Parts: sequence; structure tokens; C-alpha cells
Amino acid sequence: MRAAPYVRVSTQEQAIDGYSIPTQKEKTTQYCAAMSYDVVDVYADEGFSGKSLVRPAMQRLLQDIQSGRIDIVIIHKLDRLSRHVKDVLELVELFDKYNVKLYSLSENLDLSSPFGRAALKMSATFSELERETIVERMQMGKDARAREGKYTVPGAHCPFGYIHDRENDRLLINEEEAEAVRKIFDLYINQGYTFRKLYAYCKQAFPNMKYFTNEMCCKPIIERPMYAGYFRYRGGELIKGTNFEPIISYETFLQAQACVERNKTKR
Repeated sequence: MRAAPYVRVSTQEQAIDGYSIPTQKEKTTQYCAAMSYDVVDVYADEGFSGKSLVRPAMQRLLQDIQSGRIDIVIIHKLDRLSRHVKDVLELVELFDKYNVKLYSLSENLDLSSPFGRAALKMSATFSELERETIVERMQMGKDARAREGKYTVPGAHCPFGYIHDRENDRLLINEEEAEAVRKIFDLYINQGYTFRKLYAYCKQAFPNMKYFTNEMCCKPIIERPMYAGYFRYRGGELIKGTNFEPIISYETFLQAQACVERNKTKR
């Protein structure tokens, strides 16, 4: 029988024992060996959430199923397929259409019986509930941090002008980039530079800075309150930051926003 182990782990689950990609691969391939299955390929989606089926390995798995290359899909746990009930049921129907069996190492379900399908729906429902609970807790954590004035760096993208000190949960000023930020505000307020003219200036004055890649890249700098010691959260509420220092004064930031409004009116 031609088997296809499918494994997945999201970014949040990377460190959890039993969910890692190597652990899932080991368990699913060991099962295939014990059952004398021929492993077609191991389909692994690393760093992908279960909220969507749009994942590279999942799409490749579905294509191989439709091409008739697979007889059985082996998973470590049902929520590795998806954390949405609707998606799980659609996948099961697709497997049935192409006579492909599904086996989970954690849930021993007989999908040929009404009881087995009901158990599948219940299991998928609890997986979806678990995911929604995790998302809710993460949002509560972000809200709590925001109330404390702590800016959360989105992914690995630290704002221009700062260096992310993860160990101390702070953003430190990058003096070289901060000099560029101060100059941009000065030229915009006092010299009447447009965003395109600021870009041309920065490309020449700061050739080693990778930030300046397009003609409107200076616009986010002018409009970012972080440089004045504040950050916007959710609905646009301004919150005074406690884990970073301002690069310019708040008065300078307000002057720049007045210039932005004047330029909009002129246009």
C-alpha cells in the first residue's frame, strides 16, 4: 500500500514536545514500516497554521491524491490536517472520492461507520475550539502588553531606527538610522521636501541603508508616532511607549503631521 505521512507544525507549536516535525516524521514513518507500507513521500508543512489548507505540502499532497499516487494518508493527530471542522470534513470527502484511507496515530477512528464519522466531527470541533482559545489568549496577552505601554515587534520586522533587544523586551535606538530619521523630519518640515525628494536625498546620503527602496518609503517614517514615543494599537489609539525611547520630540511629530495635512489639501 502506498502511504503518504503528512506532518505539520505552526510557529507557536515549534517548541511543544510531540508536535515537532522530526517527532511527527519519526512516528508516522515507523508506523508505515511496521505495516509494510511503501512511503511515497513525507509531506511536511513547517511553520504553517492549521487555519487554512493553503500550505505547500498540503497542496502537493492533494495533487498526488488526485493523480492516484496514494492509497493511505498517515497523520500524527487529526488537527495536523486542519483545525477547522469544515476543512477536515471536506478533506475526508476528497479522500473517499479517490479511495484514499486516512489513519491517525492518536485517534483510532473507523470512518466507514456513522459512529466513526460522528467521532471525527467531535474531534475536529474540539481542535477548532482549542485553536480559537489559543488565538483569544494571544490577543489578551497583546492587549495587556499594550495597556502597559509595551510595543510588540511584529515578527522579525523591527521598525527602522531601532534594534530589538529581545532579552530585555526593549527597542534600542540605532543611532545611525536615528540620524536619518531626524534628518528626514527636518527636511520635510523646514525645507518642504516631498516624499519623493526625501527618497532621492536618502539614497545619496545613506547609501548603505537597505530601508530606502522605493519613492514613498519615507512616508511611513513621517507618519509613525513611534519616533515621538507613542505607538498606535488596534483602532488607532495612541499609547505612550514604555519599552522604547523617542528619536524626535512630540512637537516635531505634530509639525510633520500638519505638513502632511497641508500637502493633502494642496493636492
